[in-house]
Amino acid sequence: MTNKTKVKLLLASGLASLMLMSPALAENMLRVSYPEDPKTADVQMTTDAYTLPLNLFDRLVESETTGPGQSALVPGLAESWEVSEDGLTYTFHLRQGVTFHDGAALTADDVVYTFDRMLNPATKALNTDILTFIAGAEERLAGTADSVSGLKAVDDQTVQITLAQPYAAFLALLASPGASIYDRDFTTAAGDQFGLTPETTNGTGPFILRDYTLNDSQMLEANEGYWRGRPKLDRLLVRVVSDSETLRMLFESDEIDVFDLDYAQTQTPYCSIIGRSTSRWVTKRTVRGPKAEARTSRSRRRSRKAAAVQPSARSKITILVSTSAGWSVSVRSSSLSPGSIPRKRPSASTSSGGPPAAR
Repeated sequence: MTNKTKVKLLLASGLASLMLMSPALAENMLRVSYPEDPKTADVQMTTDAYTLPLNLFDRLVESETTGPGQSALVPGLAESWEVSEDGLTYTFHLRQGVTFHDGAALTADDVVYTFDRMLNPATKALNTDILTFIAGAEERLAGTADSVSGLKAVDDQTVQITLAQPYAAFLALLASPGASIYDRDFTTAAGDQFGLTPETTNGTGPFILRDYTLNDSQMLEANEGYWRGRPKLDRLLVRVVSDSETLRMLFESDEIDVFDLDYAQTQTPYCSIIGRSTSRWVTKRTVRGPKAEARTSRSRRRSRKAAAVQPSARSKITILVSTSAGWSVSVRSSSLSPGSIPRKRPSASTSSGGPPAAR
């Protein structure tokens, strides 16, 4: 994953946290921009456009910001889980009463379907590396098996995942955007159109996709029935703006609320001047990528490495936030979870370093 891709994920995570947590933006719409259209909300078909998936879908486990440059894995759609002593079997207990945007109830079968769909060679999914640790995953990807042996719906509220070998960072992988959970019936019916339009997109997330104009914008609306509670924002508008000067003019004319310098580096002098001003705009934060270390297993052929997200000076993000509406907004980045960084699977000779603590 390139630094640019990591920074995109960093900002997407930060915006997701802002939309859910900022009381200053209650009863308002946040307007942001990205330089390219994501082309789809189906996270299995993208490797860096995560703003839509992070807001439309949820995952079994979530990565939550706990402090500057710090994050922790917390329960998501799974309210609890246990890990067997040998580190191979993970048993997840789903939350009761979680529904998709269309009202359908979340079940263990949806989880099994989602991961099987990702590993099904017919899907041609991306980011499959996050699931290849599951027993039978390689055979499913190769087309030599019709299902994944390590995936099992014990009952409607219980999912059991068995690994081919212990992998201490597996929970972190399940917190990555690529592990977002889909509705079997809805997604199957949508076919290859899933995620391309509001009518063919359905998740359990805090926002609902209401409009998608290709190469122009996406409009998301608060999910009134969200299981964590209604988001503080009413709507989120994501505009596609590829030209940096146009982005600056939109910010000046109060048509967008966030000016991300990472997508408009030619406007650095402008941001430096405006950032020192006390008038209409204010530089709330210069976001520097925090170090996100994945506890990967040691390999005999490769030493253990930390996945460090530390963009160079030219890829630091400067965010200007409009205060013309009387807002006082602190745009904070969210630490990258270990699972958000694709990595190679360890060799068969890799030792686990012990299973993660059971919950």
